[in-house]
Amino acid sequence: MSKSAHVVPHVACMTTRSVFETVRDVLVHQLAAAPQDITLDASLIDDLGADSLDRIEIIMHLENELNIEIDDRAIEPDPTVGELVAYLNRFV
Repeated sequence: MSKSAHVVPHVACMTTRSVFETVRDVLVHQLAAAPQDITLDASLIDDLGADSLDRIEIIMHLENELNIEIDDRAIEPDPTVGELVAYLNRFV
């Protein structure tokens, strides 16, 4: 994954846990997934059932929630939740 993202200056620092919680909340909303199914090892497509449109909408929701711009090309096609959290942690 690339380090391409634009951080908005007024963003407060978040912990890894709070980034995970934000990702989990977005995935619960977007995919109607059960919170207990969203683990660091779960892949968005294979395990949580996201499709390519979901992936784009998830990225858009995360941009809004975290006040950052994400280069969707920098994220693996089917990242695990943990990979997504690790990527986002670099920018929040």
